[in-house]
Amino acid sequence: RDRIIEKYDLYSHYEIDASQPGSKANLTIRYNENVNSSLTRFGSIQVRVLDIDPNKARDMANDMAFLADSVANSMRNDRAQEAYKLALATLEQTRSQIDLMEDSLAVLQAMGIYDFEAQVASLSSQYGRALAEGNYKAAEALKTDLENIAKMANGHNNLSSLLEEAYAQSALLSKRVELMRVDAETQLPTSFVVDYAEAADKKAKPIRWLIVVMTCLVSV
Repeated sequence: RDRIIEKYDLYSHYEIDASQPGSKANLTIRYNENVNSSLTRFGSIQVRVLDIDPNKARDMANDMAFLADSVANSMRNDRAQEAYKLALATLEQTRSQIDLMEDSLAVLQAMGIYDFEAQVASLSSQYGRALAEGNYKAAEALKTDLENIAKMANGHNNLSSLLEEAYAQSALLSKRVELMRVDAETQLPTSFVVDYAEAADKKAKPIRWLIVVMTCLVSV
């Protein structure tokens, strides 16, 4: 409505002074008297526009049909933008968490913890062989290494598990964010015009014979 009013300067067309109090209400009343839309039995929407200028009425009706797409897309894009921003913030938060966990894991790796299970298996094997050979000094050193690794085992395992989950979540969020970005930015046709409006070839009102009949009845 506001776009039609602005485009066709209906304040001037309906001879309403926009500077006067109540002008907006008066314009709305006039607009609602002349512009009507209704749902047909086929599920389509029929738009009727009355005006002293049939060509203006035709153009207003057709523009309302054209504006349906832009208004619908604007509403859909606005909703999608909010969802997109939320999903993007969640993705950024997940990536920040991944960076922190990778940094923590790098610290453990710098301390010699890079593959906990493989390292424990290797050190245990060497420890058993050292004991079997009677090399107690080497066995003691290997035992110390095993104890040190054991102290950091939980941290390493937890970080590895959390990172794996975070990577999967990040991949899922990335796909979701891309889909939401498309929804937020894409303009899709939402309406199909069955019949474009045409300028009327005769007046829709007033019905002159009815006015004459009513006048005669009143006179009687």
